[in-house]
Amino acid sequence: HAQPVSDGAAYATQTGAGTPDIGGTAVENALQQGGTVSPYIAAPAPDPSAERTPKPYAPDDAFNGVMAKIMSLFAWLLGVAAITLDYAVHYTVVTMGDYVKNLAAVGVTWRIMRDIGNIIIIFGFLAIGISIILNTERLGYGKKMLPMLLVAAVFLNFSLFISEAVIDTGNLFATQFYTQIKGGALTTSSYLSNTSFLQQIENEGISNKIMSQLGLAVIYGSARDGKVFAGANFLFIGFMSMILFIIAAFVMFSLAFMLIARFVVLLLLIIIAPIGFAGLAVPKLAGAANKWWS
Repeated sequence: HAQPVSDGAAYATQTGAGTPDIGGTAVENALQQGGTVSPYIAAPAPDPSAERTPKPYAPDDAFNGVMAKIMSLFAWLLGVAAITLDYAVHYTVVTMGDYVKNLAAVGVTWRIMRDIGNIIIIFGFLAIGISIILNTERLGYGKKMLPMLLVAAVFLNFSLFISEAVIDTGNLFATQFYTQIKGGALTTSSYLSNTSFLQQIENEGISNKIMSQLGLAVIYGSARDGKVFAGANFLFIGFMSMILFIIAAFVMFSLAFMLIARFVVLLLLIIIAPIGFAGLAVPKLAGAANKWWS
């Protein structure tokens, strides 16, 4: 209830009537009147009427911090989705060729499938020879199949190059669109590995363009500064902002998973490419070849 003060500060003087007085001149007056000087500042007595007066309740101050914390959680979820999409685009589209080239498992499994396809082609030649000797086409192999079998035998051994060339062509067009969306600059692998989480969201990636067009960064910044909840509809604005964060995160996660699934499917198609080319000449593999091409 009382606070000590240092030298040179104001003193509370206690007069004969018991009235506290503050100030340097009050000390001299108190001494002249026979009063006492106390080196402490007396705490004012509480006013009962003031305590019974109801204080104004500000809902903005009560919910501002809570809503901002809740929105920060959804904004964090959106940030994870944005980083996932940026990495998915970079590794499954922009640098997919380099990744597949350095992936030894693709080459090993393709060579196994190529050998199987060559064996199938050899049996196809044998079937054509038997059909010509017996002068029958009941097996589905005749003289008309011989040119297609030769073409399939050649392209089967180049199926890895052909399939990768087709995929790289599609990725090249996608990379050009990606570059223009980003403003004409590509994101390198060293940048992604040496840059912090928040800097990637703010500066790089296609997700940054999506969030800037939707105004998500502005909404989150206003919520963090307490500006979103300044109006009367702060609850409505807060909940709608969180819904917008959820929808944007769902869209970005969906795009990322679609690109990852596309990457896995393309790897599988590269591996089984010899079967797709062998099916051009082998009737029994025509169904599988059509599925591969589609």
